[in-house]
Amino acid sequence: MSAETYPKCELSLNDTTTYDPSNPVALSKPTRQENGDVMMEVTENQWTQVRCSCDGEAAGSSSLRWTKDGVVAADGNELNLKNVQRSSAGTYKCTCNRILSPTYAASFQASDTKKLVLSVLYKPGQGRIDIPKYIISEERTTFSCFTEQPGNPPCDYIWYKEEQEIFRGKDYELNPVMLSHAGSYSCLPINKVGLGSRDSKQVVVIEYPKPLMGSDDQDLVESSLMPASAVQLKCQFTGSPPPTITWYKDGIPISSLADNDKRFEVSQKNEVQSESHRYIATSLLKFYGPKRTSLKALEREESGSYSCVASFDFVKYEVQSHVSLFIKFPPEITNDKKQSVEMHKTGRIYFKIKSYPKPFAIKWFNSSKEMIQNSFANNGGNHQQIDEKWKITTTDFLGEKDAYLTVLEIKTVDEFDLTEYSVQVDNTVSIGTSSVQVIAATKPNAPSQLRNVSLDWKSVGLEWLGGNDGGINQQFVIEARSPKDNSVKAKKSVANTTSIVFDGIVKCFLLFVFYYNLT
Repeated sequence: MSAETYPKCELSLNDTTTYDPSNPVALSKPTRQENGDVMMEVTENQWTQVRCSCDGEAAGSSSLRWTKDGVVAADGNELNLKNVQRSSAGTYKCTCNRILSPTYAASFQASDTKKLVLSVLYKPGQGRIDIPKYIISEERTTFSCFTEQPGNPPCDYIWYKEEQEIFRGKDYELNPVMLSHAGSYSCLPINKVGLGSRDSKQVVVIEYPKPLMGSDDQDLVESSLMPASAVQLKCQFTGSPPPTITWYKDGIPISSLADNDKRFEVSQKNEVQSESHRYIATSLLKFYGPKRTSLKALEREESGSYSCVASFDFVKYEVQSHVSLFIKFPPEITNDKKQSVEMHKTGRIYFKIKSYPKPFAIKWFNSSKEMIQNSFANNGGNHQQIDEKWKITTTDFLGEKDAYLTVLEIKTVDEFDLTEYSVQVDNTVSIGTSSVQVIAATKPNAPSQLRNVSLDWKSVGLEWLGGNDGGINQQFVIEARSPKDNSVKAKKSVANTTSIVFDGIVKCFLLFVFYYNLT
């Protein structure tokens, strides 16, 4: 038996392979391996035909069968692949079986197999863009494109910005991000078979607001000729997109102040710079509205720390710019017209001063004679008298804005100290003066006109008129006494008031009110 009697398979391709005319693709030429196997690419929805022949010279019967993954695909020498699908890809085997009957041996089956490795080409599917909605200027970011159906061969990606191709590849990096990078981006999957579907996203580039300029601190004189309508505060910020600007006064939003819509007018203008794509946001705060007359000047209550806050609605970020508005007014001096001191002890005389700007000179006078003159501002707020008899101190009045307390301390008060004292305050706007008569502290006068204002079975409400306090801090003492023996059964004291509710009374009592001080 010669070797030629064995079957030998050979694969041949049909030259009439049909292509989809709506999507023509230049396919690579099938590749035949040295062992006779064939590598072949076919596009999806096309058809092709492969023929398998079995050659041999010996007598006997031959059979041909096509299989794929162990499953019969066709019997006979032709494999017709119509409307090729992705599932059609794989390895097809053509097997030729022949029964050989040698002269001096038993018959047996001989076979030969050739392989067709079929790759199905198809275009990619829907593209998907992974881009943050907001990207930050001057930072680094990466746009990514992907598809769940990358196609065969695997696709590449084309990036577009405003319909202009800008990049090819899966990941598009911006480093650093610039304002000009804002716009519409799309990504298109593509391979040699065809185009996938685009995905598009709108990208917003954020440049955090930065203060550009604003009003300088302003000093205005109360009741000056400048009307409120002529006063305005301005702040400017750069940023992209244009930030929203909100005004505050002393930390409270202008919008939440009482009658804000009648006393203020707020406006904002946004301008874009063509070269940098950056916005300049300008906001004006005008002291004008229906609550103000057009010629009325600003009042001192308008002074304070004003701030404008630039923020974005879509991302948590804000920055502030500050400007102070100061309303100048003449010194205002308040004090009791009479103040008392205890004889032969240390006495103190007080003047409260309201002033803006801060007084630069405070003078004390004793019977029209100047006692001391020092620069308030240059002396740290304290006046120190060289004479051992007197000491003058001026400090901030705690808890009150633009308020100060100047105190004259007199050591070992004698009759020569019981006279008139005056204070002169200069704050560059004007000079204010006030005087006080210093008297010796005495026993207070008795209260009068005691009456009950409420009464029930266990309490009584009392009111009375206080007399002269004698010039020293004093209190009222209320006693409940027995009408039988005048013994004190209950006792209470109050200060700085001329009324009390006396409770715990269950019997008949006599009520007394006493006025006393340290003398």
